[in-house]
Amino acid sequence: MKRFLLLILILSIVSCKTLNYNFSNSVIGGKLSEINSQISLKSIPKKGVIRGIYSQKKVSYKFLFEYDNDNEIYHLVFTTVIDEELIFDAKEMEGSKNYDFFTNNFFTVKIGILINQMKYIFDTQPGSFIMYQTKDDYIVSVSKSRNYFKYDQNYRLIKKENFSKTVRYNYNDKGTDFSRIEYSDNGSHFYLIF
Repeated sequence: MKRFLLLILILSIVSCKTLNYNFSNSVIGGKLSEINSQISLKSIPKKGVIRGIYSQKKVSYKFLFEYDNDNEIYHLVFTTVIDEELIFDAKEMEGSKNYDFFTNNFFTVKIGILINQMKYIFDTQPGSFIMYQTKDDYIVSVSKSRNYFKYDQNYRLIKKENFSKTVRYNYNDKGTDFSRIEYSDNGSHFYLIF
């Protein structure tokens, strides 16, 4: 019995999430620049304001997220859904952090984690990357930081993941705007609804 438990413990420690993509070939040359320009047209801008509903387990909040990825400026505000009572107002500007929280449900560490998760979700520019086409005709860009960006046949980002985080992007009926974003990592799972 002890050996069995020890084996289970060892397997749980050494096992890890693997990313399984069946790449058929890499995209190079003129086709790469054509696909990259289509992706750039449909990707999230590096600077913007996003509003929606943050929903995790049985709790929901309205959020406002202002970001400027180039200048590393982020502003995240959470309010209650019904009466828009302020929950917290957090700002990060070039490394300095200012978190004002007005309820016991949120504290500095949790707010910092939320800002980092939002940064990850809305940083959809792979930077320097290698692009592949999968056997089922999806395009996947692999960045130097080992993030995988998966695009559909219309060159819209549908998934971003690495070995610990996964973000799924769902679009409205027109296919132009987000309807929902699902984020999950080892310790957190939530939805952003628009």
